Amino acid sequence: EEFFSQLVSLSGWSDSQTYSSSTSVCNGWLQSVLFGKLIVRRKRWVKNFLRSLFVPKIGQTAVVKRHGHSISTLEVWDSSIFSSHHVEYSGPVLQASFDKSSSSVSITLAHPCASSPPSSAAKLELVFHYHPADGYREAY
Repeated sequence: EEFFSQLVSLSGWSDSQTYSSSTSVCNGWLQSVLFGKLIVRRKRWVKNFLRSLFVPKIGQTAVVKRHGHSISTLEVWDSSIFSSHHVEYSGPVLQASFDKSSSSVSITLAHPCASSPPSSAAKLELVFHYHPADGYREAY
């Protein structure tokens, strides 16, 4: 695991030693999530809204997990989101992971429940199919 807490912009990912050390297809999925301009959603090309989720914010910490030389997971931790709602949650607020066997990219967002009083985290998981032949440009 590698921790980052001082990134100031999304371009910081491409400049980081961890990320730039590999540009193989195995890590192309992460390039697609972070830098791709377009994705396919419901059979249409749309602006890559995933990029905006990963723009580093003050107080967040990013954790990069590897499986061998390949990046398998990117987690973003931010305890302030839950502590301000008095919710005990001990997981990442945002996670991107790649399943090599199915060529799928999973994006999971966690947020305090809207119940009154909030007592847990609500999670949303988005799954995209990654086509390595397209390189880092697109995720489907």
